[in-house]
Amino acid sequence: MCEYRLSAVAALSPPNREPKPVGSFQLTELTEVSIASVASRNTFTEECGQSFAQFIGVDIPAIGQFVRGAVHSAFWSAPGQWFVLSSHNTNEELAGDLKDAIGSGVSVSEQNDAWTCFELTGSGLNSVFERLAGFDVHSFSTGDVVRTTIEHMGCFVLCLETSNLFQLLVARSYARAMSHAVLQAFQSSAALEKV
Repeated sequence: MCEYRLSAVAALSPPNREPKPVGSFQLTELTEVSIASVASRNTFTEECGQSFAQFIGVDIPAIGQFVRGAVHSAFWSAPGQWFVLSSHNTNEELAGDLKDAIGSGVSVSEQNDAWTCFELTGSGLNSVFERLAGFDVHSFSTGDVVRTTIEHMGCFVLCLETSNLFQLLVARSYARAMSHAVLQAFQSSAALEKV
């Protein structure tokens, strides 16, 4: 009898997956992220909300907000909808665990292979986002999230540290194009730093 051994494949194949430093900036594909979406139903109660908050370890994020608990983080994605992120190494069954914890007041779906998560690091990333997206990056601070477009690709931008550390979630099929767009913006911003 055949024995199948499957292994996960990242959106960017090696060597494209390696961290890309440009000047003081760096782009890294985060491959060990579990992602689940949570959508409230008509039966969503205060008790469901409390169970959700208890699961993520912090209050449910408000509109345009990103929160981090000890194990899980979450962000608001639409009215009555959130994304929950965690380490895939320790939370491989994130969607199922969420559904079990919150109950029938929500619909939960696994999003692991639907999205690619990039981490952008560097001093003064605001200049990079000025070139990439149409939101006010200067009013963007730690804990903020926005759904926007970059080069006509829909994505979420999460601010982990004002101006210095961001995560970007984009549809997996756009991973290569998004990587290219971000690296181009890095190059433009790094060139201006030298002037």
